[in-house]
Amino acid sequence: MAHQCRPPLGCVHRRCTSDEPGVFCSVQDLFAEQADVETIESAAPLATRMRPRSLEEFVGQEHILAPGKLLRRAIEVDRLPSVIFYGPPGSGKTTLARVIAEMTHAKFVRISGVESNVAEMRRVIAAANNRLRTSAQRTILFVDEIHHFNKAQQDILLPDVEAGNLRLIGATTYNPFFYVNSALVSRSQVFRLEPLSLEQLEQLIDRALSDKERGLGNYNVKMDRDARRHLAKLSDGDARKCLNALEIGVLTTPPVPVDAAPPPRLHYFDSSAPVGRVRGGNLPLWRQDGAMYFVTWRTADSMPCERVDQWMKERDAWLRAHPEPWSLRDEEEYYRLFPDRWEAWLDEGHGQCLLGRPEVRQIVEEVLRHDDRKKYRLEDFIVMANHVHVLVSPLDKHTLSEITQAWKSTAAHRVNKLLGRAGTFWQKESFDHIVRSAEQAQKFREYIQENLRGLRGCEAPVAFSLQKSGEGAAATIHFTLGVAEETIQQKAVVYDRVGDAHYDTISAFIKSMRASDEKGAMYWLAKMLHAGEDFRFIARRIVIFASEDIGLADPEALQLAIATQQAVEFVGMPEARIPLAHAAAYMCRAPKSREAYDSLKAATEQIEAEQTKAVPEHLKNKHFPVNPGS
Repeated sequence: MAHQCRPPLGCVHRRCTSDEPGVFCSVQDLFAEQADVETIESAAPLATRMRPRSLEEFVGQEHILAPGKLLRRAIEVDRLPSVIFYGPPGSGKTTLARVIAEMTHAKFVRISGVESNVAEMRRVIAAANNRLRTSAQRTILFVDEIHHFNKAQQDILLPDVEAGNLRLIGATTYNPFFYVNSALVSRSQVFRLEPLSLEQLEQLIDRALSDKERGLGNYNVKMDRDARRHLAKLSDGDARKCLNALEIGVLTTPPVPVDAAPPPRLHYFDSSAPVGRVRGGNLPLWRQDGAMYFVTWRTADSMPCERVDQWMKERDAWLRAHPEPWSLRDEEEYYRLFPDRWEAWLDEGHGQCLLGRPEVRQIVEEVLRHDDRKKYRLEDFIVMANHVHVLVSPLDKHTLSEITQAWKSTAAHRVNKLLGRAGTFWQKESFDHIVRSAEQAQKFREYIQENLRGLRGCEAPVAFSLQKSGEGAAATIHFTLGVAEETIQQKAVVYDRVGDAHYDTISAFIKSMRASDEKGAMYWLAKMLHAGEDFRFIARRIVIFASEDIGLADPEALQLAIATQQAVEFVGMPEARIPLAHAAAYMCRAPKSREAYDSLKAATEQIEAEQTKAVPEHLKNKHFPVNPGS
């Protein structure tokens, strides 16, 4: 007898027509599915690929995520209450929720406030309750853009959030105290995320340029410092905008062959430094707190021994013939004959040039960065084919010799282990030169930044083609200020004409005029106009201000405000910004008096608080009868 069979999940539902039970299942290719996932991930924007995977990778928001802070403690022990994250775009709200998802033992469910409906929410809540009863596993529900939920959708969450059946994580760019159900807010911890600083955005840029797995590390990018700062500045605290602009700049800028840009020559002599001081080298008299050093060390085979011996003899003889203190001419001659000549020999590239191999360069870079900001401040570095230059400032009680020795011994051990070799990797001595002026520090930085034949500290370790071939340096993508200006052609101001930014900015504008802060008032006025605020709204606020805050102190202020309101209606934008600036400057400079406003306010409070008084007889109208129609 034919009967109906119930296929398992994932199978195609069909009616069985034979006496034997039949199940028709769709066959899935797991390898093809995995390939599709990898393709989707690789096609994602850079900002999505570079999302932090742990709290240690998370940049910014130290006020809530620093060690010991409430939110970090709750995440680390997996005892997170219901929370709402709110802040500007690109501050890390969704990323923080993803980090929590990686660290929690609870079931993590994500829905969108834009796409989800009541039916889907009911299914999620029912599944959470069932999961809690059957396996005692809690559920974390992440609602992105929660402010898009209407009141009915938000009310559905209330009973289960209050009962603890699920924990809510909401993310919104709007103030939740105005845009989220007050009952839901009262059952949640609210954390505000701040825009990222310039330094934090630059840190994200450097990380993306050096990450070969998810970032742009497979491109040999030379990024100028002013380009990096411009990109960070115009991103306005938005990490997503910053990284996506970086990606489009790198992918659309044609690379420049290294041969087209010969390495610059490095000269140690500093004409702007004081004359007559003890010379460079390893002399203890040069050690001082807060000093910056330009340190060089080389591989053991980087220079013929006979050349080194001859150089040492010539230097010792010259030093004996020129006792200290030196004149400016002596100092210039010393650097020309010895440090500069030494540098030229190193650039010739003697020996095996093992530092030209990508895997060796990567080891050296990792060693240099390991104790950055702990034992020293790594200003910049470049790894050449057979030597290393580092611009470094020791911190606290750590000495330069201690730091340099740690670098060399750790790198040598790892390189020898990697290459299966034994023996001395580095030459024993190092050359360190104290940086005696800001001009010289800038000169060393420019040498590092403009040298295309090495691995620079500001960029990705090596290009993908270089990783495969292990030969030389690949063509370089030069990310200049011009490229940065093209990738972000206009700064995107975070502003909404009906939300928090609207009211906060007009409040700052009014309070700046009230405090006679003309510069501040102009800034907030420019921000509103740049973001597209209605110029009529600004004009109305100036009219109100002229009467409320200036009033009797300068009656002409109100006349000017009315004239401004009429002028902006007459000329329109963009010229309307000129009379608005004129009026704002006048209001800032005018004397202030709130006497009329305060008197009206006091009378209003009296009427509201006391019994209404009858009009006194001597103030009544006695020329006409009270009821003329009777």
